[in-house]
Amino acid sequence: MNEKKPLLFRILTQNTALKIVSILSAAVAWFLVTNINDPVISRSFYNVPVTMRNTAVLTDAGQVYEVLDNTDNIASVTITAQRSVVETFTRDNIQAVADMNELTSRNTVPIRLSVNKNANDVVSVEGSIEDVRLNVEDRKTRTISLTVRTPGELTEGYMVGRVTPAQNLVRVSGPVSRVDAVATAVAEVDVTGFTSQIGTDADIRLYDEDGVLIRDAAISQNITTVRVQIEILESKEVPVRVRLTGAPADGYVTAGGAQVSPATVAIAGEADAVSAVSEIAVTGDELNITGRTEDLHLNIDLRKHLPSGIVLADSDFSGTAEVTLNIEQAVIKQIAVPLTQVILENQPENAPYMPDSEDPVLVTLSGAQTETDRVNAGDITLVIDIAEAVAATGADNPARMIAQARVQVAGDAQVAGSAVIALRRE
Repeated sequence: MNEKKPLLFRILTQNTALKIVSILSAAVAWFLVTNINDPVISRSFYNVPVTMRNTAVLTDAGQVYEVLDNTDNIASVTITAQRSVVETFTRDNIQAVADMNELTSRNTVPIRLSVNKNANDVVSVEGSIEDVRLNVEDRKTRTISLTVRTPGELTEGYMVGRVTPAQNLVRVSGPVSRVDAVATAVAEVDVTGFTSQIGTDADIRLYDEDGVLIRDAAISQNITTVRVQIEILESKEVPVRVRLTGAPADGYVTAGGAQVSPATVAIAGEADAVSAVSEIAVTGDELNITGRTEDLHLNIDLRKHLPSGIVLADSDFSGTAEVTLNIEQAVIKQIAVPLTQVILENQPENAPYMPDSEDPVLVTLSGAQTETDRVNAGDITLVIDIAEAVAATGADNPARMIAQARVQVAGDAQVAGSAVIALRRE
């Protein structure tokens, strides 16, 4: 005898196949309705930045990194989800993270994409790139001497004096290859038109060995500006004078004066100091020619002979002057000088003196061969001071006397001359 089943059980178990078909149909219908009214779609978001995490992994190891090809910025990120979900997202809801702990041997770091809301409703988040690509190098620090340049044109008659930066060293740090490319650190101050001291802050720029300016954010400097003091001095040209002492050995004479090259130099200093200087006087034991029989050749450091407060103005000039003095054996040369070249001075008012003969006067010259050869009779003037000649005789206006003439030679020939003339009263 069959036991009668409860009513609810019979309702649920009767026509089971039909019920299953009905449930499946309802689910399909719900799915179709849902996807028609709120379909799954994909939407792209652009220029999504990647956050770099745990960068200390490299810095603690003494390394630095540089992101290559802008791979820390994702050109596009696509989110797939139902329309109602996707439409609530903005770029700010996308999280892109690259963790340095995941750095590969190829110097790439995987980018992990996620969203910060409705994560369970998102089908997928995909980026146009998958890795951040890096250039990883050891970090290096160098100390470089600072050079101060002063381009521009000063007012005429002025020059740049001492240039003093507040600091003369710059410390640069960064990737070893970039730091090694730095050749110089330079601060520039344009001095155009200045006539007094300059004090200013100048930017410090880095240059490579070819003089090309380095603009590299990967390189850091401990200082980027420096205070510079620039001295502006007055300048002028003055002659160089050599002060010889002593005389050559007996029988020797100097042939001409000492020759100095350069003959003039530019000097600079404060206005009062410069105006007080008319020449550079060179003295010293090395210029003593006592007893010399040979030529003198010297290199003189003019900086040792500059007055206090004075410097050499030409930065291209070494400061060395060449001094040359020719010393030769003395020769004797006699020249007959006509009476027309004799001058009688300080004649008495009555009964003046006149040459006792109409013959030319024989003049004896002594000096170096090169000097005496330059002198002709027409270059010589003989001057006699009658008052001095009379006094030398010890007599009171003698009728005749022998007078010593003063020999004057035109030009710059370095010779000594002597001559005597017989005189009588008219």
